Amino acid sequence: MDKLLSKYLSPKQKQWAWFVILWCFGLFCVVSMGAVIKFIMNI
Repeated sequence: MDKLLSKYLSPKQKQWAWFVILWCFGLFCVVSMGAVIKFIMNI
């Protein structure tokens, strides 16, 4: 993954790419956790 990013992006762009990837991953985790909690509460 990192090598792939290095090939196409400058170091500065690569930092941004990682930031965006991690941010999206974090957001996804929060949303899925919320969905799981909601699901458990409904049972």
